[in-house]
Amino acid sequence: QDAPWQGQSDEGSDASLASGNCSSTVGARSPWRRFEGGASRGTCRYAVACPLSVPLEDMQPPFVVLDGLTSSSNVGQILRSAFHLGVTSVVASQSCWSCLNGRACRVSMGWMYQMQFHLADSLPATLKCLQSRGVHVYGADNYASAYVSARYGAKPVAPHMPAGGCEWALVVGSEAGILSQEVVAVCNDCVCVPQRQGESLNVAHVTAICLYELSKNSTRQAS
Repeated sequence: QDAPWQGQSDEGSDASLASGNCSSTVGARSPWRRFEGGASRGTCRYAVACPLSVPLEDMQPPFVVLDGLTSSSNVGQILRSAFHLGVTSVVASQSCWSCLNGRACRVSMGWMYQMQFHLADSLPATLKCLQSRGVHVYGADNYASAYVSARYGAKPVAPHMPAGGCEWALVVGSEAGILSQEVVAVCNDCVCVPQRQGESLNVAHVTAICLYELSKNSTRQAS
């Protein structure tokens, strides 16, 4: 789209310029309109390989874990909130990894580049690995769904204990507000944001509130 090598040929452009006839470019959609001045033909386009999956053992808690999200905008909002609340370690399920794209980075205001990511081959197995390191895993429910509440007793989110500890991870589910049953079965606790009315909050809003509450007693500063 609008690449410099698309549109009229270089020969045609050179001929028009040599003859002083620029009428062919007036009012037309120039393929150069996204570039500026004489440097247009020297513009360099490049790709950034981000994110790269980091070994789980190289990452430090607290964690935010993305389970099945499908909206890059929501993912970007979550990353922006997480970074500002001191959470820079992110685990993503395979279905969510494709949402870590340019749009998510723009929505995160670029803070995504300051975070570490791990691609989980199996999210339940990855959560068990975190638990073996002493990490307490919380599952966030958007609106205390009947399945989570009835079987696992989702409770209002509260600061992580013991005070000052950062060994925790928050798992957030899809935009439908439901964590996968396999993931819920692994979580140490399921938490929710109490609501006075309405059905559910946006997953990014729930994540921001839960991260804020869980990190209230944290003393470790983000690197």
